[in-house]
Amino acid sequence: MVEQLPCVVLSRSKLDFIKITSIVHFARKRSYFTFSPFRIRGSQLTDKVRDVYFIQHSRQGTKDENAILVHKNDHSAMMGAANASGSQGVIDLADDTTDEEDRESSKPASRAPKRQRPNEGDQAQVRAAPIKLFCTLSDQAERRMHPNDKNHWSRTQCLTLREMLGFDDESSKSAIEWLIIGNFIINFDFLLDEIPELLSVPQTTVLYGVAETPVQPWQSAAGFPLECVRLDPSESPGTRTNPTKQRIPYGCHHSKFFLVGFSNSTVRVIIHTANLRYTDIHCKAQAAYIQDFPMKLQQRQQQLSHSGETSSKNEFEETLVAYLDTYRLAALPQRIRQYDYSTAAVVLLPSTPGYHQLTAPQALGHRKLRQAVVEHTAEPPPSLTKVRPIICQFSSIGSLTLKYLHELQISMDTGLARVTKQAVSCAPLRLQFVYPTVQEIRKSIEGYRGGSSVPGRTNNVGKPFLQPLFRKWSSSSTTPDNSDPLAKGRNVPHIKTYYQLHHEGESVDWFVVASHNMSKAAWGEVQNSQKYGDRRLFIRSWELGVFVSPQLVEGERLVPWSLQRQYRAGDVTIPLPYSLYPRPYQASDRPWAVDAIYSEPDIFGEYSVN
Repeated sequence: MVEQLPCVVLSRSKLDFIKITSIVHFARKRSYFTFSPFRIRGSQLTDKVRDVYFIQHSRQGTKDENAILVHKNDHSAMMGAANASGSQGVIDLADDTTDEEDRESSKPASRAPKRQRPNEGDQAQVRAAPIKLFCTLSDQAERRMHPNDKNHWSRTQCLTLREMLGFDDESSKSAIEWLIIGNFIINFDFLLDEIPELLSVPQTTVLYGVAETPVQPWQSAAGFPLECVRLDPSESPGTRTNPTKQRIPYGCHHSKFFLVGFSNSTVRVIIHTANLRYTDIHCKAQAAYIQDFPMKLQQRQQQLSHSGETSSKNEFEETLVAYLDTYRLAALPQRIRQYDYSTAAVVLLPSTPGYHQLTAPQALGHRKLRQAVVEHTAEPPPSLTKVRPIICQFSSIGSLTLKYLHELQISMDTGLARVTKQAVSCAPLRLQFVYPTVQEIRKSIEGYRGGSSVPGRTNNVGKPFLQPLFRKWSSSSTTPDNSDPLAKGRNVPHIKTYYQLHHEGESVDWFVVASHNMSKAAWGEVQNSQKYGDRRLFIRSWELGVFVSPQLVEGERLVPWSLQRQYRAGDVTIPLPYSLYPRPYQASDRPWAVDAIYSEPDIFGEYSVN
């Protein structure tokens, strides 16, 4: 291992505590590059510099003082900058090559040939579900490499946070009139730096669990009222912080959403997986459901008001209103009811803290998922004997039992969900867990520190009955390109997705994007309640997700987006950032544990998250 390296760090942070010659900033609406060497030890890469992407580097035994280390995802975008800086070679950060191969890599590099691919214009004709991935720095680099290609996957499948909220869109003429933000962890300094226009939104409500930086500067600078509510179900019940009826330990406000009211009388509903901080937004694999809804016709509203009638209930509206009502903020449900959600392409999957009746009008947690599976998927043929895996991809795992996994499986399987007999709990387990290995975190663009957002602990991920279920997050170099079509294999996964494979292959029966991790706290557990004298679904945290199926989007098949795929008429695409058939762990693979110390250093020379 090289103890001390000459390097340049390209980072958005201010490194005033390290003596450097220059630093490259990636900032909104400006991108310039300066390269100069300085010396820094791996141990000095502390919290302030964890958004490191490219390092100018000299390997031991070579003399190419200006070689730039570039991640594979960012290779093409950085080549021009590397050549402009006078660098002598390009070296892959995660390349575990021999010394002889290292010497070969120090030779002048040429631009890699562009991969042949089908006409992307053909892909634009395929309908897509209202789900997008967050646009990472690597995706933005792809956009710069294809400035005139409007159908490039980095634009059609990925959106920046600003684009999701309606900014940086030349076609949008509407201003934000009101905004509701819900999240777990918010860095308010980052949020205002990323979207300074928030200061001018007339009405903003922020619901959050943890503040990384104080909200007071935003409140002081805002030209309009700003309502901020911290939520924690473990505090005293019936309070502003915990509006539920009981104190629930170990719960949190984990939901992540935006409700955006525009001046053109529409509301945008965004339900996503990202905390509001720099690395979550720009570095990690994340996803979001995004859909706009118009205002209800005023004439119809007036007729209903005068006659005392009620309009036919819309499931999306009723679920959203019931969820928002748990915050005990009267203005929120009233505002939401002004809009028409009849075109909703998804079913909402809410979780709220408490003990909930299994027969309640508004199902929650995995019981809501089961309801959606029964009502919005096709019943499998009675003669079908093929086992159809249920893929569960998440960023954290709780203390699970085999009994609980069977409980979840019943709610997720299109066949078992329709069976009322208790015997279905004995069905063979068909769950598969897409969860990163230690090596996948070690070689990620953030190294071990990026694994802090995948907080599975050793005692939870190491249970013997879980090991056969684990599947890899990223594809290997020997798998086809379409196993990682959206170039997210090197991004730490903070996204949460769930689906069941269709028996004919290549498509899914249903697909979920949610804040829910693989835990009882998120999805809920059916328990015998002594307090209420019956069986209840016990949930610890606020969560929110969406369920989509071919029936909901009026399609024939729900298929992962890929340039290499041959689509059929009636296909609707989803942006799946990993293989549809994820690969099992190999004998040497171990599930990532956030509390472990490892024997191999990551790309920054570190051996653990801390």
